[in-house]
Amino acid sequence: MLTDTFTAQAFFVDFISNPERALRWGSLRQDSGDPFKFVREAKEAYRKVEDAAGVKREDDIVAKGKRIIFSDGLDVDSAVALQKGCDEIGMAGGYLVLRARQAY
Repeated sequence: MLTDTFTAQAFFVDFISNPERALRWGSLRQDSGDPFKFVREAKEAYRKVEDAAGVKREDDIVAKGKRIIFSDGLDVDSAVALQKGCDEIGMAGGYLVLRARQAY
């Protein structure tokens, strides 16, 4: 799901409103804005969804098995930084879409 078409805030309001649907999604795609802010917001949204659905967590792991897909013009250095940031936030970094830079 591309989450920031109408702003991430609008998406997360809708996402949280239907926990059953939200739990079926395996990944969220972030394509613009601050990716680390997005990851923190996604983790909090998943926490609310799981709480509403009565999901029991092991070791307080939120969004276990869920991923964030980043696709905002990444290169290797930014991909490594995003993975490290996701690890620090405690959310699986997931899939990083690297766009090849064309040489002219």
